[in-house]
Amino acid sequence: MFSQLTKALVVVGVLQVSAQATLLVPQSFNKTNCAAVSLTSVSSGSSNLLQSSYNATQCIGFVPNDYQYQNGQYQYDTNIGAFGDGLLNGETESQNLQKAPGHKGKPLTDDVRYFNGTEFTGSATDPYAGWVADKNGVMQPGWIGLAMQNVGGTPSYNSLSGFNLSQILTLGFSADATGKAGSWSLTVNAAAIAAAQQLLGNAYFDHLAILLKAGTGFVVYDFNFKSIFDQHNSAFGTNLSLLNNYTLAGSWNSATDLNKELSHITVAAHDPHLTKPATVPAPASVALLGLGLIALCLRTRKIA
Repeated sequence: MFSQLTKALVVVGVLQVSAQATLLVPQSFNKTNCAAVSLTSVSSGSSNLLQSSYNATQCIGFVPNDYQYQNGQYQYDTNIGAFGDGLLNGETESQNLQKAPGHKGKPLTDDVRYFNGTEFTGSATDPYAGWVADKNGVMQPGWIGLAMQNVGGTPSYNSLSGFNLSQILTLGFSADATGKAGSWSLTVNAAAIAAAQQLLGNAYFDHLAILLKAGTGFVVYDFNFKSIFDQHNSAFGTNLSLLNNYTLAGSWNSATDLNKELSHITVAAHDPHLTKPATVPAPASVALLGLGLIALCLRTRKIA
C-alpha cells in the first residue's frame, strides 16, 4: 500500500509533464462497443474453464491513428512499465498534420497523448490506484508491451532489456475473408515461467489490453481479469485465479466501432507488482501470463 502523499507527488509530476509539453487533444470516439472483442476461453491444458464468455471490461477509441508502429519498431522502448514509455503508459506520439494551404514541403509534425496511464487500472475516486512502485520506489503505470501483428503477417514481439518475448509467448491472430472479424489467442510457455519462479516468487498480470487499428481510428479493449474471474467464480463456483497460468483466447470484430478492414492488432498487459516480493512463496504459484516474472528478473539484473 502506497501513501496518499506518494501518489500525490506522482500526480503532480504527471501534470507537470503534461503542462510543459505542447500536446494536441486527441479526438475520442463518442461511442465504443466493448463486445467487439471477447474472451471465450481460459484454458488449462486442453480444457476450457470458462462457462460463459466475457466482453472487454472497458474500451476507449480515438482517431486518427495509434502511431505505435513506426520505423519497424513497436513503441514500448525500455518496456518496464514506466510512465511515458508506450501508448498506455502515457507516451506522446508524433503525428503528421495536414499542410496549410500554400505550405510547401513535408507536413508539420506535432505530438498527441492518447492515454495518461490511469484509464483502465484506476477508479473514479483514485485514478492512480493501479500505479505501482518500480525498483527505486517510483510510482509507474505498469503496462508492458507484448506483441503486434499486421493482418496477413506474422507476430512481432517486444523485448524486455534485450530478452525477446517470443521465447515465452505466442500470439495467435486470424482474420476472416472480410478482414473485419476473427480470433485471437495468447499462449505462454509454462516451463520458461517456472524457471523464473524459483528466483522471483509470485508476480502476474491482472489486465490484458488488445488494440485494434483499422482505417483512421483505433480502439483499445481492456480485460480486467480480477473482475472477470470474480464474476465467473461467483456465478459458477469455479476457482479461476490470477496465480495460475492459462492460455487465453477469444474473438474480435472491427465492424461495429471501426467499420473497416483491420490493419493490425497490438497487445499489452498490466503488471501490478513491479518490485521483487519480500518473501518467495512455494514454486506452485505461477503467473497468469507469466511474463511479469521474466520482467522482474530482467529489471533486477539491469539495476544490480
